[in-house]
Amino acid sequence: MFDVAIASDGTMELVGDGKWHHLKTHPQYFAPMAVGIKEFEFRTDDRGFKVGDHLVLEEWNPDTEEHTGRVVVRRVTYIARGGVIPEGFCVMQVERSL
Repeated sequence: MFDVAIASDGTMELVGDGKWHHLKTHPQYFAPMAVGIKEFEFRTDDRGFKVGDHLVLEEWNPDTEEHTGRVVVRRVTYIARGGVIPEGFCVMQVERSL
């Protein structure tokens, strides 16, 4: 499956089944994603996220500093950077992947 990504300069590129990123996710953000209410991720932009990448969101309990065992997988369909988004961060629109 391919998507069209539009860069800030207006150019377009086809992107495919990109990288898989395993990410710790606190329960208050994991739960709405798991039930399908939340369809975006606000993250530090330190991994070179691209449209077509998969996010393996692993629920992380900050009190015990352990994974809970709950996992959801989402595919990135759009990424916003710049503008009102602080430098070094991005907002990714995601959809169910598996």
